[in-house]
Amino acid sequence: MECANQISFATWRLRLFQQLVAPHIHHIRTRHSSRRISTSTSSRTDSADSVPPSKRLPQSPLLTHPLNKSQRPPKLRPDREYYKQAFDELNKNPWALALASPPRLCSITGARLPRDLLGEWGLVEQPETEQLYLLPVGLLKDSLGNDPQSPPASSSPTRQLILRILDFMPLLKSLSGPWVRVGRGKKLVLPRILPYRWKHPQGPITSREESLMAWRDDAAEFTLHHMRNEVVKSLDKACRKFKRLDGSGAVWRDLELQDLSNIALQKALGSLEPFHRMACGAVLVCSSQGAENETQEAFMGAVSLPQTQSKVPVFDLSVLLSETELQTLQDSHPHFHHAALFFRPRDEVSNEAMLSLWKIKRFLAVEDEPDSLAEA
Repeated sequence: MECANQISFATWRLRLFQQLVAPHIHHIRTRHSSRRISTSTSSRTDSADSVPPSKRLPQSPLLTHPLNKSQRPPKLRPDREYYKQAFDELNKNPWALALASPPRLCSITGARLPRDLLGEWGLVEQPETEQLYLLPVGLLKDSLGNDPQSPPASSSPTRQLILRILDFMPLLKSLSGPWVRVGRGKKLVLPRILPYRWKHPQGPITSREESLMAWRDDAAEFTLHHMRNEVVKSLDKACRKFKRLDGSGAVWRDLELQDLSNIALQKALGSLEPFHRMACGAVLVCSSQGAENETQEAFMGAVSLPQTQSKVPVFDLSVLLSETELQTLQDSHPHFHHAALFFRPRDEVSNEAMLSLWKIKRFLAVEDEPDSLAEA
């Protein structure tokens, strides 16, 4: 059974659209202003309409009146020179390079930090005892050679399995107690930090190798020693490559200090002539002999730079390095005979020197003073 005056939905929609948009052009009869309900399942076409209703809908002027190629607006091209200059500036900024490194997971704390702020740790075999010690292999590349580990801590002899761990002295000291093997039959805590894909039977590390894993009691002091060696080595490379002191494009600039205090350091920075990328630099205090404890603590923070209205970090080498290592730098390069230096990196070698200083400063940050770690 079919109701009278039945009309298809497409026709009813088109006519209603025409009535709303252009009622003065298309006259719609009153009897077709509403759609009747039909129970018939057979399809019905409107013989009066030879063109489908969907084809008679208004079309976009972009289709009906396309523009010629000469009339089209030119496509905006990126300013390559602008982007090249911007990337060149970022490649010379050690802080931008460190923070832009891909995030990685700390195997101990579970925190996600930029890769350059985490230390590289791996398993190294002790030939005498055959134990696998977890050591900072990122700082032992020269001593370990090309093949950092001959044992089966890697599925390939040329590939080292790496764990990312936050280099923070209070953290490493807190791990020394519960991670050391204290007796027979005790379950080791150290293998728990290994990723699941490394463990037996899916991974390259066998169950026997897991039982041979060990942690040094002096892991914090061991890491600090090699971190200091890395700082001396990187500063030595930067001094050999950039020997000039002061000048328009110099990496090193001398700061004349009246005394070893934060106020004197502020005055010395204010007397510097502004130069390009000044905010990317840092202050190196080469000698703090005779300074009071309060002055030494002030040197461990950051100091305001009046030329850029920003802060730059201060690295007190007498605190970050031992007396022997500082004396080695002073004997090798005359740069460190001055009381303080302003260091502004400009290439990969100088960037590595700046980041090595930044890492050791964060490593020595005090646990109960979170501001010291945040500033570093």
